[in-house]
Amino acid sequence: MATERIIRLNALLCFAINSFKRHPQKLIKSMIVDVYNAESIGTAKDTIVIDIETLKLENWKSPPNRREKGDKENKLRQELDDIMSALTFIDENASFTRLPRYSVDDLENIPIMRMESGEFAILMTKLDKLDILRKIYQT
Repeated sequence: MATERIIRLNALLCFAINSFKRHPQKLIKSMIVDVYNAESIGTAKDTIVIDIETLKLENWKSPPNRREKGDKENKLRQELDDIMSALTFIDENASFTRLPRYSVDDLENIPIMRMESGEFAILMTKLDKLDILRKIYQT
């Protein structure tokens, strides 16, 4: 019988984990910086670090506390890098299902991924191919 996973409210981690395998990390980090403030990023980092530590995974090294030193912008980027490194570690250890389910109580707190022009061009090419196939099979 599968173990029950707890649900933890954290919009940033909900977004990051659900985007992790679908989008490049650079895009995810950019969207997080645009939408979330330093406090939200710090809280998300603390949350994911504590949750990973409770799993007692081998080779896990807890990232340093960065809130005490350095300039704000640099700390923000480093904390975000720590979150993405933690997610990469979890992915490499196939342990996403061992973490709590991160959820949100208000969808307004989740950024929307917009389709890039390159993705749109690929989609249009596929639609054109489907249209050509439809015309071939209709005749």
